[in-house]
Amino acid sequence: MNTEVKKPQFIFLQPLSMIYITVMLLALMFIYRPLAIGSYVTTCAGLISPLVFVLGDVIAEIYGYQESKKVLIYALICEFIFCFGVKVLNAMPCPSRLHGKVA
Repeated sequence: MNTEVKKPQFIFLQPLSMIYITVMLLALMFIYRPLAIGSYVTTCAGLISPLVFVLGDVIAEIYGYQESKKVLIYALICEFIFCFGVKVLNAMPCPSRLHGKVA
């Protein structure tokens, strides 16, 4: 009698999680960036943010609530680290010869 327990295969969980976190960070970076498509004006995040919800639903439906919850927690931690890094790097002094000039 074969009593081997099969472990669930999470083949695409890591790539989906990485795409999820990347899309979250893209939406965060471009939240106020205006975008004009013809006469329609929106923000870039308005086009990117729905992908966060779609990917979250796909992960929850395929891999279950517990895995989806882990991905969300890791994504929020990554977002916090990203925001903290941006804040610290933005507060760094720039050379005096560059003040008032466009980079």
